[in-house]
Amino acid sequence: MRDIKRIICIILLIGFLSSGSEVVWAKVLTQNSDQLYVPETKHWIRGEFLKFYQSASDPLLLFGYPITDEFVDPETGLQTQYFQRARLDLTASPAGPTVELAPLGSKLHGNSAPLAPISTDSATCRYFKETDKSVCYAFLQFYDGQNGEVFFGNPISDVEIRDGRYVQYFERARMEWRPEAPVEQHVALTDLGRIDYDRRGLRLNKDGDWAPTTATSIQVKAFVSQALIPAWSQQTLYIIVQDQGYAPISGAMLNLKIYFPDRAEPKSYTALASDQDGISTYTFKIDNSPLKEIVKIEVEASYLDLKAKTSTWFRVWY
Repeated sequence: MRDIKRIICIILLIGFLSSGSEVVWAKVLTQNSDQLYVPETKHWIRGEFLKFYQSASDPLLLFGYPITDEFVDPETGLQTQYFQRARLDLTASPAGPTVELAPLGSKLHGNSAPLAPISTDSATCRYFKETDKSVCYAFLQFYDGQNGEVFFGNPISDVEIRDGRYVQYFERARMEWRPEAPVEQHVALTDLGRIDYDRRGLRLNKDGDWAPTTATSIQVKAFVSQALIPAWSQQTLYIIVQDQGYAPISGAMLNLKIYFPDRAEPKSYTALASDQDGISTYTFKIDNSPLKEIVKIEVEASYLDLKAKTSTWFRVWY
């Protein structure tokens, strides 16, 4: 009897290992736990979010991998977690904390687009009186096969043509028709979670809280490589541009003015730009300036309609 159990365990193990999905294997390993680590994106799914995630028959198909851990959304104040194709919010209800899918389809539908030449009079269509829209053909099959009432909600658009594809928006999702894919993958879900997350630009600020990265103000810092420097040598100026949360600002335009003590007018340099880390460097030559005199540098940073100034200095010593 013991040998038979051992053989069964080996067969099950082989089956799981050959499934081709690391997250499925991780799910089996943690089925008695309230947390799941997803190595593909290095994020955890925990507690009520994990229960909701695993309530779907194919969570990878419907939600994708997590792209954040759980955090407090700065706009809603709710515990939130983003996945590739969805956003989950933990809300309060009389029955206790409840996970709900955010209405990303409604949020991201945007402007109107050309309609696809598809008739909605077919017997393979279903009319939704709540939104006065119909779902047809393969989209309807996908809707029914994936419990669309729960996970997608009602359709909010007709089939549209966007970026060369037939798409249809639902309250909580967007379906795409992909004729180039294998037959079983002709209908897929758009990565609305990723789109919404990137559009909001969420990140951790210096206090460990999540906040939008949209710059409302900028700050600029500058320093030189040598505080004391000989004449006829080269000086390097380092400039750092950040937003109100100390996140780097890429593409800020920088104007420099260098005041040498033996010149009436400063040397001006423009059109420098900060890189993806918010950093810019500028190297210039020190002529035969008077010894022991201070050279002052003024820096102005501009980004969109935001501006900031700073200054630094060095001394020509010998």
